[in-house]
Amino acid sequence: MEPISRLVVLFSFLALMGAAFSQDQDAAAALDELKRLRDDAEAELVWKVVEGGDRAAAEGLVEAYGLMASTWMRREIIRALPRFDGKTGAEKPALDHLFSVSQLTEDRILREESLEALAAASNLGKGYLARIVQSPCADMVRIRALELHTRVSDKSDHAWYLAFYEDRGGAADQKAKKPKRSRRSKKKEDEDPPQLVVHRLPQIRALSFEMIASTLKERDILSAFETEPAMEVRSAMLRDLERRGNKDLGRLARELVEAVALRGDMRAEAAAILFRSEGARVADLFIDLGRKQAVTPAVLRIAMAQLLADMDDPKVDKKTAKMLGRGKPHEKRFALIATRGTKDEKVLKKIARGLTDKDPSVVALTLEILGEAKYEDGIKAMEKVLDKGKTELVLTAAMKALSQIRGRDDDWRARLEEFARGEHRLMRNASIRVLGEGRKLLDLFTDTLEHPDWSTRLATLNALELVRTAPVVGIIVERMSQEDGRMLRECAASLWRLTGEPYRLRTKAWKGWYDDNKDSIEIISSSKLARLEEEEETRRLKETSRVEFFGIRIESKSVIFVLDISGSMLEQLRSRYVGKKGEPRIDRAKSELIKAIESLEEGALFNVVAFNGGVLPWRESLSAATGSTRAECGEWINKLGALGGTNLFDSLELAFQDPDVDTIMILSDGEPTAGRMTEPSGIRREVMDWNRDRNIRIHTVAMGGSLKILEWLAGDSDGEHARHD
Repeated sequence: MEPISRLVVLFSFLALMGAAFSQDQDAAAALDELKRLRDDAEAELVWKVVEGGDRAAAEGLVEAYGLMASTWMRREIIRALPRFDGKTGAEKPALDHLFSVSQLTEDRILREESLEALAAASNLGKGYLARIVQSPCADMVRIRALELHTRVSDKSDHAWYLAFYEDRGGAADQKAKKPKRSRRSKKKEDEDPPQLVVHRLPQIRALSFEMIASTLKERDILSAFETEPAMEVRSAMLRDLERRGNKDLGRLARELVEAVALRGDMRAEAAAILFRSEGARVADLFIDLGRKQAVTPAVLRIAMAQLLADMDDPKVDKKTAKMLGRGKPHEKRFALIATRGTKDEKVLKKIARGLTDKDPSVVALTLEILGEAKYEDGIKAMEKVLDKGKTELVLTAAMKALSQIRGRDDDWRARLEEFARGEHRLMRNASIRVLGEGRKLLDLFTDTLEHPDWSTRLATLNALELVRTAPVVGIIVERMSQEDGRMLRECAASLWRLTGEPYRLRTKAWKGWYDDNKDSIEIISSSKLARLEEEEETRRLKETSRVEFFGIRIESKSVIFVLDISGSMLEQLRSRYVGKKGEPRIDRAKSELIKAIESLEEGALFNVVAFNGGVLPWRESLSAATGSTRAECGEWINKLGALGGTNLFDSLELAFQDPDVDTIMILSDGEPTAGRMTEPSGIRREVMDWNRDRNIRIHTVAMGGSLKILEWLAGDSDGEHARHD
């Protein structure tokens, strides 16, 4: 090599070494600054540390994670750690940390982020996800890890999935592997630590089956179906057999539809498969089951009725039309849903007879169907219901049905305005929602925004936001100074969505800004709002103090906790250790509830409603959180014992009777067994009706298993649902 060429190579090498050294120095300096600033640091510092790319950088970020108090900064570090995947020496501490966070954190955002980060680590991440699935951590974490594992799987994972699917396991659970010990005599203080238990989960077996189903022979699946103990797996098998077009599909689906012990939603899924397989031939089975309240849960009954309506078969339509108005209330509702969507005037006339039924739920459903059909011949009868109806459910349904038919009729809209100024809360709120957008209604909305009932003010606020004009901003700013708790937050959120201004809960700042800019206010565009929403989410995650109940954040200042104290709450939570008993459910529930109440802001309104076979409220109405009320409530909670049935419906009915509550937190461990209503779908329907014009947010915690009713109640009200096993 020529001397000049050698010099060029040498200088290039030295330049590279210098750049690497400089990069290492920059990463080290960024890490020092990150540790110094902690939660006040910008995210860019995290990524500058990542550029170091070595073990020191990875371990430094893991150390910095422990110094952070905000979800936002911890999330940024979690998102950065997968960048060390594939880098010798650095990937292990980085992925070990993600592995640990995913199993141990109670922050649901961080848990999901850490699992997603492992899935993004293409070199070793899949192996860590597999370890989580096989670990003794929480059920929902293991199931989510397997879901993510299936996204990044390949043919090499087939045997692993197959092993999970084939492991039926009976009643026993697996023991986690314990470390080997050196052979020496054991002293008392040197005994083996208790072994962890890895519980078998049917959801994991069902997911595993789906991943290997295409490699299994049809006859083997059919044979396994007959003896499969887990209904989740049987449902997965049924879906696979449907994809294959199996000739025995109808028989197998029918077995699941008629399986009384099977969960209602699974039977409903099987009913849909049966209908797709056999069409109108299953109508008689659906009609027969629909009439049997004792063995047919409402979720299945509703699904079958909807399938009957979808058959669009003249013979079936004739049979369901004959059922109208006959039998018990559940049979009448079944027939109404089965004829829903009909255009036949004779059938609509027969449906309209339900307006005089004695059962309010039948009348309300009749109104709903006639409103959808825009059945003008029923207007007089519906107005009669509106004038003489006695229940909120029926009155609200009548007003909405008439609004669907009469639309923007001036006389009707004038009557709606009367309702909006009236004394009947649900009618008032529903009329405001029906009137909706309208600049000519600003005087009305200005009045209803002053109403003493918070739910009416919220309905008005939502209607005003739809108007999207500068005068609306002034109206909301003026009202905001008189609000507190959830309504203060709702006003701030509306103003932010209208203007994009960053004043949040600072009422004086909003007032000053409005006074200075009222002649030049422009409503923000949807594209700019989307960008600001990302920034707002970042701000929320940067908060370091918050009130939580089983990981669900409580932002309300008017909250009721609804606590299950039925006999089943004495059962132990599943132990993590072989041969050890878990903590009683009631003990964990009480300790978490007391912790949440102690964390409430001073002056926040709260109450506790306990329920077993009956309903036991702490106080008759919401009380302000003070040192003494928190202590008094804590003593009351500690004295609660667990005994009797599960009266969820009556406890919720009592909670909804409080005019000021805007958030309800429910904790329960079992299906309803006592009270005025025990059918989960019926409870769901009633709560949806109560909440239609109140907008109470319902958060739920299922303790010791999965409960559909709790998932529904949270989902229907824009709340959050959590499980604690």
